[in-house]
Amino acid sequence: MTTEQAAMSLAGEDRVALITGASRGIGLATARLLVRRGYRIVITARQESDLARAVADLRALHPGVSSYAGDCADPGVVNDLIRSIQRDFGRLDVVVNNAGGSHHASDFAALSPEDWDQTLRQNLKSAVMVTQVALPLLKATGSASIVNVSSKAGRHRTDMAACDYVAAKAGLIGFTRQLAQELGPCGIRVNCVAPGITVTARVEQRWDQRPERIRAQVIAGIPLGRFARPEEIAAAIVFLASDEASYITGATLDVNGGAFMG
Repeated sequence: MTTEQAAMSLAGEDRVALITGASRGIGLATARLLVRRGYRIVITARQESDLARAVADLRALHPGVSSYAGDCADPGVVNDLIRSIQRDFGRLDVVVNNAGGSHHASDFAALSPEDWDQTLRQNLKSAVMVTQVALPLLKATGSASIVNVSSKAGRHRTDMAACDYVAAKAGLIGFTRQLAQELGPCGIRVNCVAPGITVTARVEQRWDQRPERIRAQVIAGIPLGRFARPEEIAAAIVFLASDEASYITGATLDVNGGAFMG
């Protein structure tokens, strides 16, 4: 083992991390970084084919990667997921609630009840379900960490999604604050990362559909003059999950190149 590998292993020790929505983008980048830091990880995603590709990617770094396909807003799926973690690892130290998504942006008046249900389910209910079911395992560690992945949209506004997505991501920030208050005495820290626009396949597809005038306005509103890379958001998530952030709880970390300064 090299010195670098030993340092990575020491950082994660024997800790177990669960990352939802980890088949690509920010979730996969977070999983990669946690693996490099020595964590044993479990990743989830809704699509089995996407999940299989992510597992192959991660096992090139470390063979001890587990996965679970399913909808993390489904109580039955989540119960099975947490039972499998308890059976296979006997502990859970970190939960990264990254599962989410949005449909094409549309006006508020055009959003159907089904749109609202789907968006709230994917972005907010999934985090609530996973956290609630995982709570006994997290409490047992005495020093666990939860990191919720919100969005600049939940802090400010967005040109890339609609009101349902903004409301769900804002709800995730409120959930983070209240949960941090409640779980602090249990030794569990709860924090949130609010990324700006990040270069993922989904974002690239939507970005290409925007008029040039809108694209220029969006870039002009970012002091650093570019979008984030998934690895940059992952670094913030892993920092908040780590002992380096041991006295940080209830915080929302804005990682947006200066596009919103709260």
